[in-house]
Amino acid sequence: MKVFGIIYLVLAGALFGSFHEIQTEAELKSILQTEKECLFAVGAPYCIPCERVKKLLVQKEDSSCKIYWIDLKKIPSARHIFNFKAIPYFEVFKEGQAPIHLSGEKGCRTYLMNQ
Repeated sequence: MKVFGIIYLVLAGALFGSFHEIQTEAELKSILQTEKECLFAVGAPYCIPCERVKKLLVQKEDSSCKIYWIDLKKIPSARHIFNFKAIPYFEVFKEGQAPIHLSGEKGCRTYLMNQ
């Protein structure tokens, strides 16, 4: 089942073009400096609510908003960059507006369902 989930995530990301998993801290910092409108989602593979939220993100077909997934196991410094206390965590940037901060599965799911 886990292999199927990984294949699904890769294929969905390739099809929709809006979901991207950040691999390094340098890549994260570069994206933070250049992106004006996007959603950063932070989670971990050992966090079941994070994995459920990640599946929702991959299924989101709206390619107008770029979605970046940050795995805390790969980039532990993300905790200090975004300064959050709970995962899953979302930070949404919309040009000209203050960032929206959401944490926990319920808050993240509610945001996704209303978009």
